[in-house]
Amino acid sequence: DDDDEEAIELYRKSHHALPLEYLDVSTCHLGSEGVLTLLKGWKTKEKVKYLDISENDMFDSSTQVAKALNDLKLREIHLNQCKLGTMGSKKILDALAVSEIEPLNVNPGYHIRVLSLSGNEISNSIGPTLDHFLKHNMRIAILDLGFNNITNDIINTMPEKGLPTILSSSSEDMKLRSLHINLQGNQCSQALFETPGLARS
Repeated sequence: DDDDEEAIELYRKSHHALPLEYLDVSTCHLGSEGVLTLLKGWKTKEKVKYLDISENDMFDSSTQVAKALNDLKLREIHLNQCKLGTMGSKKILDALAVSEIEPLNVNPGYHIRVLSLSGNEISNSIGPTLDHFLKHNMRIAILDLGFNNITNDIINTMPEKGLPTILSSSSEDMKLRSLHINLQGNQCSQALFETPGLARS
């Protein structure tokens, strides 16, 4: 497959290069196998913190992609228009939901800050998974859910009828960051998760 060969060649060229921090292979039409080849190839390059694999079809490989992304421990991930659907997006959120929060000085690369899932035909049934993800990723600052199929009714699928209420720790290195959720392009209020009392403090 030409897509897979392109991904393999890209990996080979960078294998002996200096460690990468920023990788953008969006719109490269790598295909599912090509994306997986890249993710597995960069698994040992711990300095990679930013990854954009938008507009690469991952419909048939969302489970494997989710696992590979979790292994990479990235700080910023862009998966826009990847044909993930609601089920594929749930797998991504579940995989990236860490089991515990550690101080930044312990594992600074284990805390995702930005996740983009726009244009993936995500429906309201993502609600409970979204709630779980946010409870276990207290340092995420930007979550892009734009241009999906989300309506105001997503609130009713979430245990707390909105963002989970989580108080920040008094410890400086555990302090929570502000959270912005982009909902542009959906059939819902842009301020849906900004109601006072629902957002994280």
